Amino acid sequence: MRYLILLLAIMAPTFAGAFDARDTFTTEKVLAEYNSDSQSEFVYKVYAIAVTETLQVADAFNTHLGVAQQFCMPSNVSLSYDMLISMVNVEVENARNRGEYTDYATTPFPLVALLTLNKFFPCK
Repeated sequence: MRYLILLLAIMAPTFAGAFDARDTFTTEKVLAEYNSDSQSEFVYKVYAIAVTETLQVADAFNTHLGVAQQFCMPSNVSLSYDMLISMVNVEVENARNRGEYTDYATTPFPLVALLTLNKFFPCK
């Protein structure tokens, strides 16, 4: 199922035709489209699900390999894609307050999501 979601997230913009590959999945675009009423809202929700799952699987794989984790979630917290989007929104607003909004807005969403998880759930 995870691979199907990832495949959909990767292929959906190709079939949609209305997407510009250069800015399709910037953080600003993902956050704007995620809760929009546009036709592309579904694509961005599937993409958020795929990013959330991929980051968790990659971090678990790092643990398995004995490689340092990028973030350390408490065992009583279950990361959902809605939670990840909310956390990224908070981080982007914090960046706006620091005068760093453009840096975050134009960065690909998965990278900002990873940096956000690292800030919210640092490894000690």
